[in-house]
Amino acid sequence: MDRPIILDEPSRLPVGGHALSMFASDQEGADHAASFLSGGKEPASSSFWVGEASAFEVYQRAVERSAPRFVESLHALKGAHVEWVGTDRRALRPIPEVLQFLQEHPQGLSAGANTLSHFWSPTDMPAFLEYENWIQQLPHAEARLLCPYDLRRIPVASAPTVVSTLARRHDHLVLSRTQDPLLTMLELFLFRKEAEVPPSLRPALERGLEDRWVQSAPEGGFEWTARGEHFVEALARSKRWR
Repeated sequence: MDRPIILDEPSRLPVGGHALSMFASDQEGADHAASFLSGGKEPASSSFWVGEASAFEVYQRAVERSAPRFVESLHALKGAHVEWVGTDRRALRPIPEVLQFLQEHPQGLSAGANTLSHFWSPTDMPAFLEYENWIQQLPHAEARLLCPYDLRRIPVASAPTVVSTLARRHDHLVLSRTQDPLLTMLELFLFRKEAEVPPSLRPALERGLEDRWVQSAPEGGFEWTARGEHFVEALARSKRWR
């Protein structure tokens, strides 16, 4: 797949698009959700699920402010919008509520959920990444699909693999506007070479290369240097995101 197309706002996601959006705060995640919903056709064929009760009011206010017509399209969940399936319980698929919505709108829909990075763990992360591949392979020519990921919940040590895999499994991309030095560096792993890095992330790239925190990977993209691994682990421990 070609590299994802970068969008200024989730509202610009076209029909047929499957977008990865990166956010660095509950407010930014809520703004992405509101923008995405505002680009939908009708409230009845648009849904966005929020998986953390503490964040739901933030999302609700953002939608009321920026996309008031879609307030009823916002839904609260008590957990993730996916569940384990199969006899070996190694695969993740949409929960019944989400699956029913997807099946009820074959003529077109807008659907998104912020839950994946809130409920994954290092041990089950491969299953979450496989789920994104499953979604990407589904016929979605009449759908707009948004998959937001909280940069604060990306495991920094495995970020080169996790973030680059997410990029390959989406066709559009919305970057965070954060200025946090670690979180902007995590977004570098979305790109396969220096020439692809957009202007908003050039300072992070230049700093990462100059200070020898990141380097070009032999197979393409970027990876941590040994110095970078120590740096990001220390910086992550100093943050109190959760």
